[in-house]
Amino acid sequence: MGIPTAHIVRGLALLCPVAERSQNVPAHKVVCQDAGAYGELEPEQRHGFDEYFVVRTPATARRCRSHVVPGTTLVDAAGLGRIFAGWVVDVGSGTFPAQTLIAAGRQDSIVGYTDAMDLLQHYPHATLAVADGGGHALMHERPELLAALLGDWLDRARPDNK
Repeated sequence: MGIPTAHIVRGLALLCPVAERSQNVPAHKVVCQDAGAYGELEPEQRHGFDEYFVVRTPATARRCRSHVVPGTTLVDAAGLGRIFAGWVVDVGSGTFPAQTLIAAGRQDSIVGYTDAMDLLQHYPHATLAVADGGGHALMHERPELLAALLGDWLDRARPDNK
């Protein structure tokens, strides 16, 4: 007999989550395009920026350069391909009783946002936020909104906040 999850995990934050399937994924559509954004990037970084970001400003380009690009240089593409080839997401049939945040970008062309709504049935104490003007790079494109949502979630997940 194991320890109930709620005694180990006080909360769960799901950012741009993929559910059991990705359906109704919108086409990649740029929300904001500032020509000055590309001055923040090396020429070889621009293609990845264009593929990932729907908000293309100097600020998001700097975040891409500082926080996304370093990780992309470490990726084992073949290994990642093997993982995704056999990857099955199964959220199970039960519920998770702790405080949960589910945040999705309305313009997320990688996993979409409609499946995030389906997750609510598994998380009875979840806040769901679908942010317009953000894609799969939501934490870089809407950092102030995400910081507020995470702050609220942390406040709710505190053990003394019952």
